Amino acid sequence: MRKFFLFSLLCISLTTIGQKKTLQFALQGGFVDFVKTGNAYDYHFKSGFGMGLQARYYLTNKTFWVLDMYGKTDNGTYIDEKDPLNVKRTLVFERKDYLITNGLGYDIFTHQKHTFYLHFTLGLGISNGRKSNFSDLGNNAGYTIKTYDFNRATYAICPTIGYDLLLAKWLKIGINYTGSYLGEWDYSQNLNAKFTFIFNQ
Repeated sequence: MRKFFLFSLLCISLTTIGQKKTLQFALQGGFVDFVKTGNAYDYHFKSGFGMGLQARYYLTNKTFWVLDMYGKTDNGTYIDEKDPLNVKRTLVFERKDYLITNGLGYDIFTHQKHTFYLHFTLGLGISNGRKSNFSDLGNNAGYTIKTYDFNRATYAICPTIGYDLLLAKWLKIGINYTGSYLGEWDYSQNLNAKFTFIFNQ
């Protein structure tokens, strides 16, 4: 956490040397895919959706500082599975992720109204929800389904690549792809549509 705050202060302090002085706020949301990578979960979560807010401040004509706040969910995952006694049961899983990250980005290609960009952010990621599994009742009584709540907080690493189309001096639309690493145990990816409002200072 200390490194995150130091990194945030460094990024914010760089805004004092800004040349373009353009501030942008964006609304974004779209499809989320949860990828199992040897993480702490027993099963794979189904795809879901996410949405969030973004602030961007241009330090130069192409380099910018970015702050991302994003939430995502699988909206409930239901898995039909047979217990050790070969009885079919339904396991229930649910998760919600919340991320707040900041970092630096760069417009890698700009032509007229078209811009391709990338940015890399670091910050805090929180994942909470519930998961279920089979529990042995003992004395040959069979198995029941036991549900566990989880709540994990860790660092988040989020690389993004995207495209924006300028519709007016104050408005852009676009799409982006973001990968989100939560600590060493989880990864998800999302494809977003994005609306950006531009404020020139």
